[in-house]
Amino acid sequence: RSLFVFLSTMMIIYYYRQHCLIETPKSWFDAQSYCRERGHDLATIDDMGAMKSLLALNADRADELWIGLHYGGPEEWHWSHWDQDSFVGLFPQSCAVMTGKGPGRWSQRSCDELHPFLCTCKFLKEKLGNL
Repeated sequence: RSLFVFLSTMMIIYYYRQHCLIETPKSWFDAQSYCRERGHDLATIDDMGAMKSLLALNADRADELWIGLHYGGPEEWHWSHWDQDSFVGLFPQSCAVMTGKGPGRWSQRSCDELHPFLCTCKFLKEKLGNL
């Protein structure tokens, strides 16, 4: 008789998000392109965890950082990852920065200004496990 033992290894792959600080000053649209060319986007905030992560990155900084918020028309702010067709081009270009002055303070700036920026980065994480 022979004993047959079958061992299987399973690989679990998942993504986790983290905010990446890019120190090179760029305009908002150039910063957005930079992030997207690398498979990411400008930082968006959809829960308190993301907000705390951004606050930690910006805690002691004197400069302003682009985040993925863009003015799309009267009282219409849109996150960077939304459909580009939702932007209205008839209004002055305004984009959002996060400042280190005050807790989680955001300000409106011309999208042409040059600032460092935050990307929401996706990282691949693999985990090996036995079945």
